Amino acid sequence: MELDTGAVVIPSGERAPKDYPWVWALVLRGGTPVGDLSVRVESTHRWSEAVLRAAEQHYAHVATRERTPNPHYSPLTSVIIATRDRPAPLREAVASILAGDHEDLEVILVDNSPHGGERATIASMRQTDERITYVWEPSPGISRARNAGAARARGEVLAFTDDDVIVSERWLSSLIGALASHPLAACATGLIAPAELETSPQLWLAMASGLNKGYAGRVFDRNAADLPPLFPFRMGMYGSGANLAIRAAAFTALSGFDEVLGTGTPARGGEDLDLFLRLMLAGQQLVYEAGAVLFHHDHRRVDDALAQRSGYGTGLAAVLTKHMLTESAPTLLRLAPQGMLYLLSPRSPKNVDKRHGYPRIFDLAEMLGFARGPLAYWHSRANHLRMRNQ
Repeated sequence: MELDTGAVVIPSGERAPKDYPWVWALVLRGGTPVGDLSVRVESTHRWSEAVLRAAEQHYAHVATRERTPNPHYSPLTSVIIATRDRPAPLREAVASILAGDHEDLEVILVDNSPHGGERATIASMRQTDERITYVWEPSPGISRARNAGAARARGEVLAFTDDDVIVSERWLSSLIGALASHPLAACATGLIAPAELETSPQLWLAMASGLNKGYAGRVFDRNAADLPPLFPFRMGMYGSGANLAIRAAAFTALSGFDEVLGTGTPARGGEDLDLFLRLMLAGQQLVYEAGAVLFHHDHRRVDDALAQRSGYGTGLAAVLTKHMLTESAPTLLRLAPQGMLYLLSPRSPKNVDKRHGYPRIFDLAEMLGFARGPLAYWHSRANHLRMRNQ
């Protein structure tokens, strides 16, 4: 829910904010996120005042950064969503995209169910907006589904997100604006915030996932003088596949997402990390734009959240295994001790936000998933080759 001032955005859950002992808020200046805060709600009837007062106290010094769209760059953009068995969240996600302020777009919905189970849902959505296109990709795997959507896309820019998100009004125009402001950049990513914090697993995932890459814009370039540690193999710092836009020409040059990787395969993830890494290794620029905000629904249940953390570990290790088979192997071996310190040290950027109460079993699940990653990669690769030969 957005307050009248436009200063604070609070993703709404099932209950009214007055029913909560505390509220998490995303703070905006000039329509752009500048930070977040958690506010203890002392009065159930005056929660909004408490949130606004805390926002002013903590962020009054932050300068307003008005967005300045480039009127000369408003390309047709193809928004591609792979979906399976989630009709209600999909409708909500698509509605938020179509309500955005970048109107020159098409929305390509890729049904990744084996029997076309989303066909009727998407057909009914298309009746109200002809910018929606249905694509059926029965073979499992998010990379395969996204590539199938990209093959049907007409846009100069391809934007990818998930079927369980709510995008902000300026989400797509902010990604496009980032590409316009950085003409050498092939890809732009944005900020992912929690859509709800209804359960403890959702709170723990928000601490651990690292989906929020911060509130300052950044350009990643292998020729920069101040390369971050582990560059370019600290792939999580670039962004996420749930919030990215890439020039169609660059996507084609990279042959799209690697279909050996991603959810729906034994590798379980890593397809976005691999895409970012291949962009960096090819000498391309990538820009992170905090103004491109979307809200993502995390798992509510402990077992689902543990499976997600395990999948993140498996996907990361699968990507590293893939690149160990390339000319990157010597660099990866040299960086391995530093990389393990980054994964395991409580002081590393990966772990510093895991506050009191965070269950370490989540980290154990991720590490066990990481240990399975190399074998999972070979299993997924064998499956992919077998499917291609059928």
